[in-house]
Amino acid sequence: MNSNYLSVRTLTFVLVMLIALQTKAQLVINEISQGGQNPSVEYVELVVVGANSCTSSTVDLRNWIIDDNNGSFLTGPGSGIAAGCVRFKNIPFWQNIKIGTIILIYDDGTASTNPLIPADDLNPNNCNLVIPYSNTTLIERNSTQPSISTSGYPAVGIAFGSNNAWTSVIGMRNGGDSFQTRNPMNGYSTPVHAVSWADNVNNNIIYFSTDASKKVFNMKNVVNDDPANQANWTADSTLTGETPGVGNSPQNIAWINTLNNNCQPVAGTNLSIITSPSAPSFCVGDTVIASSNITHGNVWSTGDTTQSIVVTNTVNLALTNPSACNPVNLSLSFFSTVAAFTADTTQGFAPLKVQFTNTSLANAIVFKWEFGDGVVYNDSVSPNYIFTAPGSYQVVLTAINGSGCKDTAIRIITVLAKPDSANVFEIPNVFTPNNDLVNDVFLVKNNNVKSFSGLIFDRWGLKVHNWTNINQGWDGRTPSGKLVTDGVYFYIMNVTFRDGSSINPTGTITVTK
Repeated sequence: MNSNYLSVRTLTFVLVMLIALQTKAQLVINEISQGGQNPSVEYVELVVVGANSCTSSTVDLRNWIIDDNNGSFLTGPGSGIAAGCVRFKNIPFWQNIKIGTIILIYDDGTASTNPLIPADDLNPNNCNLVIPYSNTTLIERNSTQPSISTSGYPAVGIAFGSNNAWTSVIGMRNGGDSFQTRNPMNGYSTPVHAVSWADNVNNNIIYFSTDASKKVFNMKNVVNDDPANQANWTADSTLTGETPGVGNSPQNIAWINTLNNNCQPVAGTNLSIITSPSAPSFCVGDTVIASSNITHGNVWSTGDTTQSIVVTNTVNLALTNPSACNPVNLSLSFFSTVAAFTADTTQGFAPLKVQFTNTSLANAIVFKWEFGDGVVYNDSVSPNYIFTAPGSYQVVLTAINGSGCKDTAIRIITVLAKPDSANVFEIPNVFTPNNDLVNDVFLVKNNNVKSFSGLIFDRWGLKVHNWTNINQGWDGRTPSGKLVTDGVYFYIMNVTFRDGSSINPTGTITVTK
């Protein structure tokens, strides 16, 4: 196998790891120390990475493995392979570890303790676990696999029961070694993340060419937030560079805080519904525009997926959006009222007093009366009103309920002029259209007549004349202008007087010349 093939294979492996780290919640190394100073304590600091969201804020770390070189980075004796590995137990504790949690596991089997190691913290809600290697309630150890001859890991269901010390299971070699994390979901087939140094030159993700004597390797987020980017890592002296259990730089601290949202639940974007008009309640007939404050991704309880919807009826709206953790609800109410009234009279002579009775819907609380003559009442429920001048008046009642919704009702009041004298309507029974200027026209004597219409028929029922001007009468001629022959003719009349009364006289008139 040539070296070019090895280079391509290595590059492909690294690219796969980069994609995995960027798209899935994973467990990566943030800092690893060989100790080497006084006191000497090896430790590994891990960070749970991923996209912290409303629906995905934790990672299941049950059965995850941490280990030194298993042969993937260098094979054979003297390559840094310590037989065995460490696994997170398959217990509820590891089932929902918050994204952004720092997990510090340190060798507590040494005679002295590194004063920089924080106090043990086994509360996953703190987003900062500090676990001694000897804690068998959370971690378990295997003392045989992998080994120099076997690079694979035990299957998930295989029990771990070793109590071997850190140095014999995952202890690291200064002259060349690797430390890595393995995911049970892919059968431990490839490392999720790894830091390698010196002679461990195969399949590297993060690699330092120097040995690890008195060194601490840590991610400083020098250029970005990618733990698989070599440029983000530094090799520091253990005298000055160790920061176990906390971020390694201001940028690294900011990145971790972003991951875990400062160890607070993710609230997401604030979602709200805005209405136009903005009143909390509306009137039947109104058109209301309800809008989300987020442009895209909206799902309304009405089934709409647009930013805005039109609402015309009472409804309880629910709105969800994937960028907001919590839905929002808004009740829109559409109210109405009914205006109605009666009048004890709708017609009479001036001055005419009318009693109005308000029969509007009970929820109406404000009333406005307009009487058609410029007078307006705003403070009366059922007023009476005197119309002093003859005319036709449009009376309008506007009723308003507590939500400001309006309705109107209208009635016409007719006020008649008071007659000057008695009604008169006298019909002659004969006239002589002979052009002697005496009784030449059939005229009706009248007084106080408001409207009139009359018809004349001959004895065969043919209409010979009609008129509406009562003072015009009939000159004895047909519509063609020809004088009728002498004889008896019949009339029908319709008469209305100014006081509103009416008559419908019928009879005969004799024409003689």
